Amino acid sequence: MKPKIWLNNLDGSVDDPAASVLHDAASESPESVKSEISAGVGSSGEIILCSSVDEASNHAIKGIAMRAPEAGRILVSTGAPLAIRNSVMWLTRMGWDISDLDSGGDADIIAVEMVNHETGVIRDISAIRERYPKALLVVEASAAVGRIPISSDGIDALALGFDGFGALVIRKGLRLDPLIHGGGEQGGRRGGHLPEKLLSGFSFPSNELDELDAELLNAITEHGFIVNADGPRAPGIINFRLPGISAEAALLDMARKGVVMSPSSGCTASTGMPSRTLLAMGLSEDEALTSVRISLGPKNSTSDIIDGIAILSDVVAELQG
Repeated sequence: MKPKIWLNNLDGSVDDPAASVLHDAASESPESVKSEISAGVGSSGEIILCSSVDEASNHAIKGIAMRAPEAGRILVSTGAPLAIRNSVMWLTRMGWDISDLDSGGDADIIAVEMVNHETGVIRDISAIRERYPKALLVVEASAAVGRIPISSDGIDALALGFDGFGALVIRKGLRLDPLIHGGGEQGGRRGGHLPEKLLSGFSFPSNELDELDAELLNAITEHGFIVNADGPRAPGIINFRLPGISAEAALLDMARKGVVMSPSSGCTASTGMPSRTLLAMGLSEDEALTSVRISLGPKNSTSDIIDGIAILSDVVAELQG
């Protein structure tokens, strides 16, 4: 029976006093969420729920590295999110060697994105696994969630992001050092009580953006914008160039008109620097700085796309004078 009077608030607002002593929430939400995620990515491994995909990425990379008997070599993709790139750079102070994925050679850890956050281009994870059969493979897949089918096959640590929380899926048998130490929560893997309200009613996002993506691509090409992509693209993420117009200037005018888009690289927008991903694709610095990104979600509609691209076209015309 659920207690009517709760006088044990320091151990978290859970329904079972015994569970609070054991440091894990007694409600069924965490376990049901883990089951949904396991089914969604086809994993029989362990799942750690956490605050965000950034935390999951940090935990995967640092947890593997801290458990290694000695520092080794990490290969990172050019398009990896900043949470991954900053995590591996932090490990250089411990003697780890960090190189770009395209540099080749042996590797102890590979860290890549499943879907590029800037362009939506899908990375061939199976090809990386085949090329580096002995390396531990860390994959950040937040941009893939709800856009393409996600499989954990061949992946040692899979970082996921959902609405309000994240998850780290670890293949069976892989041991990681904890990133956050606490009082034994989640089997000692991750300290801190779980966000029960955010977990309640969770279901793994379905992939339902194909139709909207087709309409978006059609609207962009009809207005003469050039798409930046060097491979198959996940539905709902598209990066394209404006004709000689600063992306920053266009986006400011768009925001004043009530339409929000993103610079090509949201994480580096404040620096005024061109996207590393677009430069690696062969774009010039000027072309990269004229590029914007649209990322659709399940709440977007056809009218959002038609009206948004039409307003963007008007803004570009105004800036061109």
